[in-house]
Amino acid sequence: REAIHMDPQQRLVLENGYTAMHSCEMNRIALEGSVTGVFLGIQALEFSEVLASAPAAQSVFASTGFNHAIACGRMAYALGMQGPCTAYDTACSA
Repeated sequence: REAIHMDPQQRLVLENGYTAMHSCEMNRIALEGSVTGVFLGIQALEFSEVLASAPAAQSVFASTGFNHAIACGRMAYALGMQGPCTAYDTACSA
């Protein structure tokens, strides 16, 4: 249910994060509780405008689906990492 309210950028962060982890021959258990940071470059979220015009905008999940900080924190939470977590909106360079 939550995925339909999630900005495509957030889905890509999760997908690529898992891909990177597996490429390094690591798993979630190895990262859980580790002091590993997540640093994310992300651009303005146009998905909020799309979501606002849809009935799905009334969902409790809508507010987390298009937030920069949530995108970064979601990756850290999904892998159990305990290090710093920050998202940088660098406009077109992200």
